[in-house]
Amino acid sequence: MISLALVRFDQHPITHGHFETLLQSQLLQCEVDSLSYTFLDLSFGNIDQKLSQFRDKLDLYKVKHVYFEWLHDIPSIQEIDSILFERKISWSVLASVSEFWNLSNAGHKSLERMKHLSNAVQLKNVFVWDKYIIEEIGFSSIPFTVVNDFQDTTLDELRYGCCDWVNKAKRPLIGVVGQLYGYRGVTNVIRIALTRPNLSFILWGSGRWSSVKKIDKFLLSKVIPKRRLFVSDDYKSTDSELNHVFKHIDALYIDGSRYPNPSGIVTRARHFGIPTLVESGLGYYSVESKNDKGISLDRYVLLSSKAIRSRINQLTKQPPVTAPTLLSQVQTFVESWKLAINR
Repeated sequence: MISLALVRFDQHPITHGHFETLLQSQLLQCEVDSLSYTFLDLSFGNIDQKLSQFRDKLDLYKVKHVYFEWLHDIPSIQEIDSILFERKISWSVLASVSEFWNLSNAGHKSLERMKHLSNAVQLKNVFVWDKYIIEEIGFSSIPFTVVNDFQDTTLDELRYGCCDWVNKAKRPLIGVVGQLYGYRGVTNVIRIALTRPNLSFILWGSGRWSSVKKIDKFLLSKVIPKRRLFVSDDYKSTDSELNHVFKHIDALYIDGSRYPNPSGIVTRARHFGIPTLVESGLGYYSVESKNDKGISLDRYVLLSSKAIRSRINQLTKQPPVTAPTLLSQVQTFVESWKLAINR
């Protein structure tokens, strides 16, 4: 009989979704013989339809615990908790909570979400990678569990257009990798590239150009010389293809002033021993940079080419960060679920 239901409320095939990668592919590779589970994709329809399907599925299967893929997709924490309370079913969820560093007012939706979690009767675990923030946000009643951030570090042996381009590019070569949102670093790198002719840059990942202003798109495509900027903005279908860029870059850049959360790309870069430049901000890396000396916070949009080059040279001396195993990540979930259903 089914003891655990793994539930998706929204589709996230490219961004932060992990219904396939973590839950289906990874769990099936692990020893979970003592735990029966099923996958419930409730990502279609409006909120009322999703909740109706949710109730029906709970009544159909003999579920003891529900795990939700992503906190931000839960339509109503209070209603979900009430539905599960009626059926004496516990629940857990994956979340990112580093945005609390950037809260400017008590009415922020993230603060409301934390209040609702704090009051949830059936909640057993909130799984997070944000291991520093959970001591800062002031909700001691929320049962946070830190998860090891496993990242696939396989490299492909294929050649792409970048392989010939990098041979002629000036060093150092700085990359923005993964989801190419303006707020994750693309906007700042455009500004830096525009005024630092002695640095080269690569944008490698899935283009998110609706998040970039028209003037910045113009600067990117028409003003910054192609010999100093390489753009590959198509969807990278495998981890090894995404990781290919780590063969080339001397440093990774991410805008910590607008993106406060942990980034899997930063984690990967550090596993490869690639230095990470983080634009100063109140977020996860304001703390992580104190523990990992290969990560450096500064106002890189203001630093000279010479200062940036010097910083990268210093950071390159730091060793790679040891990667956790896939099994250690999955076991965090499995053991917590077993405890939640008293197995």
